[in-house]
Amino acid sequence: SSQNVEEAIDAAKQVESEQLSLNYATLSNALSAQLEGKPERRKPKDDRNPTK
Repeated sequence: SSQNVEEAIDAAKQVESEQLSLNYATLSNALSAQLEGKPERRKPKDDRNPTK
């Protein structure tokens, strides 16, 4: 039974690490976009202009 507990803990750690890596990727993408001078906020404005 102790082996099952260890496997469950390992699985939980793997899921947590994957979630952290996803969060890090999102943050790094947002930071790189800001550094490049291409804010993502401009896209919604460009979409609104043609409708007006």
